[in-house]
Amino acid sequence: MIIVTQGGIGKPIDEVALNQALFEKEDVEIIGVILNKVFADKVDYVTEFARRGLKRKGLELLASSRIRASWTNPTLDQVRDGLKAEMLNNSKQLQNRVNTVVVGSITSPNAPTFSRQYSFNHAG
Repeated sequence: MIIVTQGGIGKPIDEVALNQALFEKEDVEIIGVILNKVFADKVDYVTEFARRGLKRKGLELLASSRIRASWTNPTLDQVRDGLKAEMLNNSKQLQNRVNTVVVGSITSPNAPTFSRQYSFNHAG
């Protein structure tokens, strides 16, 4: 078994340790761990500390993969497709990446206030 966990130090190591205990109880051999979606500017730091933390648990860090915007920030077109939504205009910005999502419900009288408060900014 290779455990793939989120990038980071504390929480991922704790989660791996919990899974390690469960796998060992079932006699499943753990080959090692891969950290997934590590912030590019922290790869060296996170990799080194995670390697040490996992080593104390008898596990080997096999690799760290960097986070990529294409993995975590879908395009407007991908969101539209996933929701099977109908386009209300002929937008030329469907390849823009979504950085923030707000989910909720609102009554009609409050909609104008909400839309002014959370207007979209286009950053090219």
